[in-house]
Amino acid sequence: MTARDRNRRWAVRGAVHGAVAVATTFPLVAHLGDRIAIGREPAATVPFFNLWGLTWTAQRLPHLLHGWWDAPIFWPARGTYANSDLQPLTGLAFALLRPLTGPGGRRLGHPAPGPRRERCSHSSTATRW
Repeated sequence: MTARDRNRRWAVRGAVHGAVAVATTFPLVAHLGDRIAIGREPAATVPFFNLWGLTWTAQRLPHLLHGWWDAPIFWPARGTYANSDLQPLTGLAFALLRPLTGPGGRRLGHPAPGPRRERCSHSSTATRW
């Protein structure tokens, strides 16, 4: 087997897995920039908090995570983001994919500082699929 055949096989595998992922989660791909799935949860608290955490990590990456522990969602307490569900590697992937999530600069999960954070949940729509 040549390197070209091996690369072709990997490309086919990637395409098949991608097609299966899109087919099994179809409504999600149609609304990547304006909806977040909440599954069977009665409220969208957990998905929005996870999205907020990913966005916070993505915003801190250009600053080499300076101030990451002092997340404004726990304002005025300092260093309390350590008590949260940290997702640094997922946040890195999110930061790389974030430019693709919405048209015209509209993005999911825009973290607002401190007392204004409740506005985050109004900027996007939670959908039960």
